[in-house]
Amino acid sequence: MIQYKNSFVNQILPFKIETTRHIITAQGLILFGEFIYGLKMASIIDKYPPALGSSRGYTTSEFVIPVILMLNRRDRAIKDSREIKMDEGLRELLQLEKTPSTDATENWLRKMGMSEGLKRFDELKGVIYISSFK
Repeated sequence: MIQYKNSFVNQILPFKIETTRHIITAQGLILFGEFIYGLKMASIIDKYPPALGSSRGYTTSEFVIPVILMLNRRDRAIKDSREIKMDEGLRELLQLEKTPSTDATENWLRKMGMSEGLKRFDELKGVIYISSFK
C-alpha cells in the first residue's frame, strides 16, 4: 500500500454510508464535495482573496463552495444554487453550515467582478493546484 505524506488522500470525512431519510443531491456531489474537503479548499479560499467589505456575515468559501458544487452539477444560473441550500443531507455531510441566499451570492459575485477579485481567484487556481500535491 502506498503511503502519501500530507495528502488529501489521507483525509477521511466524518460520515459513513447508510440509509437516510434526507434527500441527497445526485450527480456525485458527495464525492466531489469530499474531494473539496480533502483539499482543505475552504481554508485556502478564505486566506487568499481580499475581503470585499460587507459579505453579510459569510466567509469567502461559504460563497464559493456552493457555486463550485452548483457548476459541478452543470447548473448555469446562480438561482440553481438554492438546490444546494435546500438539501439538508448534502449540507450536513459536507459540513456546509451556512449557505448564502441566491441574492447574496449574486451581489457578492457582482462585487468580485467590479474589483480585483476575479484576478485574485485566477491566481488562486494555481495555489490550490500546488497545495494539493504537498
